[in-house]
Amino acid sequence: MSDYATIARRYWQTYLPSRYASLSDPETFFRNLADQVTQEIADLTPMLAGDDSPDETYQEKVGRLNAARSQATERAMAELVYLPPEPGTEDQEMPTDRVPGVTYLDG
Repeated sequence: MSDYATIARRYWQTYLPSRYASLSDPETFFRNLADQVTQEIADLTPMLAGDDSPDETYQEKVGRLNAARSQATERAMAELVYLPPEPGTEDQEMPTDRVPGVTYLDG
């Protein structure tokens, strides 16, 4: 399972338990959701990065592209994974184990 699928599954189990329980095939659902997140990030990153500047150094370009990817990841996760919690789950804590390289709501 991909990192995005793992995060989504954990989030949905914790904050969207009714929706999670209603999934007939969670494995396929979260695999497809991870694919959507990945595609959304790929689509948003160039738009957020903007055009190259002729004055830009290599390091500046890398920084701009990394920032754009981080913003795209944050947006995609907020739109597709981090849906509003179901009533009564707002005070739940997500498991503390983190997937490296992935943006979380709490930073």
